[in-house]
Amino acid sequence: MARVDAAWRAELRAIMVLALPVVIQTTAQQGMTVVDQIFLGHLGTAQLGAAALANAFTNLLWFFLLGFATALDTLGSNAFGAGDRGALITWCVAAALLVTVLVLPVALGMAAGEWVGGALFAQDAYTSRLMGEFCEGLIFGIWPLMWGIILTKYLQVQNIMILPSIIAVATFCLNIGFNAVLVSSMGFRGAPLATSLSRCAGCFDIATVMAGRLGAVNIAAHAAMLSVCTLTYLACPFALATAGAIRVGNLLPPL
Repeated sequence: MARVDAAWRAELRAIMVLALPVVIQTTAQQGMTVVDQIFLGHLGTAQLGAAALANAFTNLLWFFLLGFATALDTLGSNAFGAGDRGALITWCVAAALLVTVLVLPVALGMAAGEWVGGALFAQDAYTSRLMGEFCEGLIFGIWPLMWGIILTKYLQVQNIMILPSIIAVATFCLNIGFNAVLVSSMGFRGAPLATSLSRCAGCFDIATVMAGRLGAVNIAAHAAMLSVCTLTYLACPFALATAGAIRVGNLLPPL
């Protein structure tokens, strides 16, 4: 029994060592959405509501891409655990190519943001137009975002956790600076541009339908709560799940 307890404690310690940096990374990543909403809140409820709808829609599409990327948590860590560096690189390159192609339909969906705002979220023409503008501003940052995630996971599966965390925090701080400059100079369009530029910089550094049918004030309130909920979920449970997948991949026999 003592041996079992010691094994559990050792495994829990190993998972927490992996999970805590992922908590920092996901908190910083999702925190950029919160920063956008803080800066846009000064422009008006219509702008804040449109940004909330755009973020909800793009997050829906982004989670589709993230699902493919998280396959590396197990496949990549399995290759690393087996000492097969060639397989690790192969899995990472395959994942990068896959998400590069899959971003294309996601980008097309984001380009239809104005139509989605009117047809699915039942918004007026003005709010739908703002939503479309916000989605368009995020499009060119999707590729760097996904490439950055693949690069991050390439490091994570090798138990290199601190560097991605530092880059994530630096990208978050950079996003604050970009928002301060671009929102003040460009207005509403500056926020998505700031996020996309931050994602480009982050990649370079590391090598809701029902709510939409509410009024603008209710959308803004819902967006604030949704951001907190999303931040809480991705920061802790998702980080623990990622750490668990990496540990399982490390310990499994070679595929």
